[in-house]
Amino acid sequence: MFINSSRPCQFLIGLFALITVVRWQAVYYSHDTPKFFLLEIGLSLFVLYQLKARNWQLTLPACLFISASAYACVTLLWAPNMFAGVSFIIWLALTGLTLMALLQQFSARQITHLLLNASAVSAGAFCLTYFIDRLAGLPQLVGNFTPIGFINNAGHVMVIWLPCLILAICRTASWIRRMLLVMILFSLVYILMVCAIRSTIIALLISEMLVLALLLCKDRKQALMFMSVSALLLSGAALFTYSDTLQGGRLSAKFNSLQSSFSMSYQPRLNILANSKDMLLEHPLGVGANNFEFVHPRYAKTGTELASPMVNHQSLLKTPHNIFAKLYTELGWPGGTLFALVLLYYLWQAWLGAWIGGLTERWLCVAYSALLINAQFSAVFLTPVSLAFSVLLIAAIHSRSAHPVLWTAQLNKNLFRVAKVSILTCFLTTSGAFFASEVYSKKGLLTLDAAHLTRSVRLNPGNERAWLMLSISHAVHQNEHKRLAAIKQFRALNPENIHGRYAEAQAYHNIGRHTEALKKVQALLALHPHDKRTLALSHQIKSTLGVSGQSTSKSSRYSHKSPNIRNIPPQRPVL
Repeated sequence: MFINSSRPCQFLIGLFALITVVRWQAVYYSHDTPKFFLLEIGLSLFVLYQLKARNWQLTLPACLFISASAYACVTLLWAPNMFAGVSFIIWLALTGLTLMALLQQFSARQITHLLLNASAVSAGAFCLTYFIDRLAGLPQLVGNFTPIGFINNAGHVMVIWLPCLILAICRTASWIRRMLLVMILFSLVYILMVCAIRSTIIALLISEMLVLALLLCKDRKQALMFMSVSALLLSGAALFTYSDTLQGGRLSAKFNSLQSSFSMSYQPRLNILANSKDMLLEHPLGVGANNFEFVHPRYAKTGTELASPMVNHQSLLKTPHNIFAKLYTELGWPGGTLFALVLLYYLWQAWLGAWIGGLTERWLCVAYSALLINAQFSAVFLTPVSLAFSVLLIAAIHSRSAHPVLWTAQLNKNLFRVAKVSILTCFLTTSGAFFASEVYSKKGLLTLDAAHLTRSVRLNPGNERAWLMLSISHAVHQNEHKRLAAIKQFRALNPENIHGRYAEAQAYHNIGRHTEALKKVQALLALHPHDKRTLALSHQIKSTLGVSGQSTSKSSRYSHKSPNIRNIPPQRPVL
């Protein structure tokens, strides 16, 4: 399989296998940050050598994608954190250029072969690394549950790997390779059960059942083959749930909660969607590309039954766990609709291929349908491994479909070469600066060294976490004025963060500007009236000012418990 591929394909196969397992503790997000950086370098090199000036065709999906990407660039004009948006634009550009290079240089058969080989090699590397980690006794936490990182992130790519592995088994003539693929397949199912990712299991089952229903009308002889994923998952879930129940494990608990109340099980996600709808209605043009986490706390309704999860002093909600909610809240009605049309266009092409095509088209349809279903419950497309394999899957579907060509051009080779090198150099320079900023930020986080944190924000002025840690470093060293300056920079990038607003009010209070501190606290309580730390700070500021106003019963309840805030360093929020 791997040795039969061309060198460019071997490069991509090796790159995707590497980003599947790589991690580096020198950065805060030890999995996603190095994976994204390596992916950006690898895709830039692939585009540099494979994208040519000839055969440029503007198809309908390309036109939609370019329009959506252009609008995403426009949203940077009003985004709170423009630098976070720039990272998103780089991912979009590299995704589009990689798709164009693949479709320009390789046939449909070669792209499908690449997808299957990359899935097999990366899944094999993933399983091997996972079992080695377990044998080595490495701590298994939610954030590093598998080599891909956060526990749910493995499910984002398993919806592609599992159908591709079954298709590879069907297409492989060598029994040795077939046995190896079967071993990888069973290992993946086992790890999926250990991770207990319900959304992935549900997405695969629904997708396969839909294709099965299609085949019962079209080709009943082939229909039974499309029960293989269901048979694997259901038997694996039944056996694993039984043994897991004896151990009081994750999978049985998750299925029990799902059976007891489906709505209650997913109520936090439904709250996010409802609150994201409020965001969209107030910002019809979007809050800015990749800026969801910086604005959503304003609409999170903390302390109520409708509260979005993970919005407090110690954590943050980075995505709405729904790809359409993310696109619409960040890019508004124009950009969200354009990207939604791109995703739905390929869903239509996948189902059209499943109806008129053969075995390959039908398993690609299973994979893409499961990918989109899973994207309604999780951060699919937003993690590096998921993004990489989504590009290959979309390229495989595109290459096997007919598309209306709106424009064809032959570009000047010299101008094209200069433009390509210039753009890719800008991408890599920016990505390198952002990555170095993350390295210095992690050093500063561990040591509270202001020098490291200052270097971090110089390399990436949009590194809001580094600004927050810099404010804490100044507070520890009793420099309240520098602390206030740093927290203001943090708030400029992340204006609705609860802890940031609280820390700003606290800093004003500590330097004696109590009236301004009270205004900041009251503005925060207007949005989050049940926040205990803010209520305690409000009571202390009022006591300092000698305000005899009628404080709420909650503030008086917590006032006698709150220590003297000026005599203790602020807590480090988990961001």
